Amino acid sequence: MYDGKRFQKSTKQGNLNAAKDIESAFRTKLAKEEVGIKDKKSERLTVAMLLERRLEDLEERGKGDYRNQSLNKYTKKDFGAKWADELTKADLDKYIKDCRAKGLAFATIMNRIGELASAFLLAGMKPPRPRKLTKKEKNNTRRGFFSKSEFESVCEQLPEDLRDFCRFGYVTGMRFGSITKICWADIEDGEMNLPAEDQKTYEELKLPIEGELAEVIARRERLKIVETENGTEISALVFHREGKPVLPFRRTWIKACIAAGQGRMLCPFCSQESIEYVAEQKCSHCRKPMTYEGRLFHDFRRSAARDMIRAGVAQTVAMAITGHKTVSMFQRYNISDTSDLRDALRKTALHREAGQRKVRSIAAQR
Repeated sequence: MYDGKRFQKSTKQGNLNAAKDIESAFRTKLAKEEVGIKDKKSERLTVAMLLERRLEDLEERGKGDYRNQSLNKYTKKDFGAKWADELTKADLDKYIKDCRAKGLAFATIMNRIGELASAFLLAGMKPPRPRKLTKKEKNNTRRGFFSKSEFESVCEQLPEDLRDFCRFGYVTGMRFGSITKICWADIEDGEMNLPAEDQKTYEELKLPIEGELAEVIARRERLKIVETENGTEISALVFHREGKPVLPFRRTWIKACIAAGQGRMLCPFCSQESIEYVAEQKCSHCRKPMTYEGRLFHDFRRSAARDMIRAGVAQTVAMAITGHKTVSMFQRYNISDTSDLRDALRKTALHREAGQRKVRSIAAQR
């Protein structure tokens, strides 16, 4: 105890008497004011402070996009008030349990914990580790994709100023964030030259404007002049909403998918369904939050990868368009369904029949 407060510091000694000698010498120096005691609380950091530094670092590296800002915001909301040095594994395990009770997906929960860990590491601190997920919890890879008719049914339910945006995503399989950054300055001589800094892979993408893409760009050309408070001006962005960048439109998307029969609201506890969407909707039976289950905008990437391969496009070319860097990741997006398996079995049967006929023909000749 010192000045009515308790201070602790390791003497790094295995012997109690040696530790007491070090403590006595320190108290003597303290009395002579040769040393002082730092109040460690004045140096302590909250999790919110670490996350603010993390966001600043992301912005400095050009990665402070809407998705990362949103992820950082939700993580700060959940953990920000806690002292960084008091956050424990038990806190994270309880957080996982509470989030699952609210119906949040494991991927969402682990993304937030991952953002937390990145903030700790940036500050030179060791982050607490939550429990390991089970195989069942990890096995949540999405496999959704759109057929042409399914896409058109959803597109009809969307506001007109979002239809071309979604059509571009469906045709190319490009990421949401990359599409929002496409400017008229990137288009020249019937080709898009998309800069590397606007791509997640940091690789420049050259995309010819052909077929359905040409129709989309022609429509956007007619809508590039927008009304403002000061009159009219030309939008620098190809895809915009009244001259402003396209931001994530989750609620609008969910409503469109439910109306088109491509989604539903589901209670993760009692499995009660609803074909209506209300913000912060709760189950009428158990009063727990309902979650959306159905098609996502990101399913356009699987749709494009799948359709390009089945159309005979070389895998390397398809990967260049969708922006996948590794074959293993691209294969996760190249989803097979029942029709593909049926076609494979039919081709295998025809191949075996042809081989059997060939064997019989050779035997007859002998």
